[in-house]
Amino acid sequence: LPCVPCVLPLSLFSQVKMAAAGGRHTILLIQMTERASTRTYHDYDTMGRAWDGVVKMYETRLKELNPHLTDITYDVSHLFAFIDSLGDLSALAYNVAARM
Repeated sequence: LPCVPCVLPLSLFSQVKMAAAGGRHTILLIQMTERASTRTYHDYDTMGRAWDGVVKMYETRLKELNPHLTDITYDVSHLFAFIDSLGDLSALAYNVAARM
């Protein structure tokens, strides 16, 4: 897989860390390609588990692309490239303080 530079804002990492610790209900809205027909969603009880779900999607994709391999290794730049290649990825997290 080609390495594509990807920089996420520090504030995003802070939000993920805080949300993962707080157990916020999270819905991921995912569009795998540019086609609207690939839209779907996944429901998680915490934001941390939602991001684990994104990693699981990537690992599943790697297995689909490399069915003959028993061990597959990757680094975070490959994961970021996968996320960047998605048609869309959005996370909706419940805000306890605002009750929304």
